[in-house]
Amino acid sequence: MNTLIVIDSADYDRNLVTYGEKFLTSDHDQLHFVYVIEVNQTLEIDAQMEIEIEKGERSLGFVENITSIPKNRVHAELLQTRHKGAAIVNEITRKDIRLLILGSVYPKQYGVFKLNEYLMFVLKNAYCDVLLWRSMPSKVTSDNN
Repeated sequence: MNTLIVIDSADYDRNLVTYGEKFLTSDHDQLHFVYVIEVNQTLEIDAQMEIEIEKGERSLGFVENITSIPKNRVHAELLQTRHKGAAIVNEITRKDIRLLILGSVYPKQYGVFKLNEYLMFVLKNAYCDVLLWRSMPSKVTSDNN
């Protein structure tokens, strides 16, 4: 099963890799990592966002190093796009992905659980199985209880 894992430079990235590896069932399965940089409309789509690019490359290098899957079955890619959700859905189609794994910190807005626009777009439009890792924030405050 070709699997795509969305990397966010978050504490839960290691968990996404660990669980993603468990879904590879044959020696032909591929594990794809993607780090997506959203480019604001005020910038050129190919703007050199050095800090974000460096952060993405560091994150992709980290997950490539911790995976136990042979390197010839692991692919990592950095994308720049206007809409993160659309880029991920496009990657699903382009790479014949059967499982998408992505994460999010416990999303709260004004004290209410709420998924962001990007997650809602992916959950609505992804034509594959989706595993969402919802992580609790590392620092729990009285507002999060």
